[in-house]
Amino acid sequence: MKLIIDIPEDVYEECQGHIYFPDTGGELFNTVKNGTPLDDIKAEIQAEAEVEDLSMYNAGMNFGLDLALEIIDNIGKGSEDKE
Repeated sequence: MKLIIDIPEDVYEECQGHIYFPDTGGELFNTVKNGTPLDDIKAEIQAEAEVEDLSMYNAGMNFGLDLALEIIDNIGKGSEDKE
């Protein structure tokens, strides 16, 4: 299962320094350590959206990528009221 979670930067950095210890709950550390920061994904999408050729195809592609970034930015904003 893939999840998008929000964790403090210092917790993420601490997980980067741990090695896998299966008998002490290390699986969680390993999972976080091998995760991909959402900002890295957004940067990759943004790089694809910076095509200078504005043909109809590329304009449509850029629109879709910009929409994807907007969706990513809004993840979790509606769920704050549910708690």
